Amino acid sequence: MGGLTVNTYLALNPQIAEKLAGVIFSAPFFGSIKKFGAIDKFFLGGLASGFDELVFANELKLHKITRNKQFVRMVVNQRKATPLVTASLFSSCFNNLDSVQEKASKVQYPYLMILGEKDMIVDNAASRAWHGKTISKTKEIKLMAGAFHELTKEPNNTVLYETLLKFCVKRVAEGAQAFGVLDPKSINVAKLSDGSPRRNRILIALIVYYLIGLVLAIIKR
Repeated sequence: MGGLTVNTYLALNPQIAEKLAGVIFSAPFFGSIKKFGAIDKFFLGGLASGFDELVFANELKLHKITRNKQFVRMVVNQRKATPLVTASLFSSCFNNLDSVQEKASKVQYPYLMILGEKDMIVDNAASRAWHGKTISKTKEIKLMAGAFHELTKEPNNTVLYETLLKFCVKRVAEGAQAFGVLDPKSINVAKLSDGSPRRNRILIALIVYYLIGLVLAIIKR
């Protein structure tokens, strides 16, 4: 989710984005393979505001994160394979995914985006759509043939490093300047709202929602 985090951060801080020599997005999470509707997002938001102690175990196809079998074995052996996500993190991700496309036309900073041709984690179509909407003068997109999501772990990862270096050399040749000193007080961050007053209303809505689902399931049997 690094790409989504960086994009959201720069959208909140345009004064920082305009000083950047360049941004590199590696298989950014700008869209989800699994689609969620308005109702899903509504109830997920309710859970996040009132029941953040809930944790989701998201589906993850480990053999589809990279063709590097040694890395996959390491993930499993070190128990990094359990994709636990809190309700608030889940909700935040999908809220920011909507924002990614909405604010794409305001993106002016130079960037390079590298995608895995066979990525099963993020939606490459969403990344291409974002790329098409930005107004950056320097913007490049590269597709790594046959690659899954973990681009640095792929057998052809030299393509990734070569592309990165060429982009950096190009930006220097174009006269990119050093960033300078960052004033921490100038940074804008998203504010989390306190959802505790909504807890009872959300609980009632969830109970009604699941009861309706149960009734419909019984009827269809």
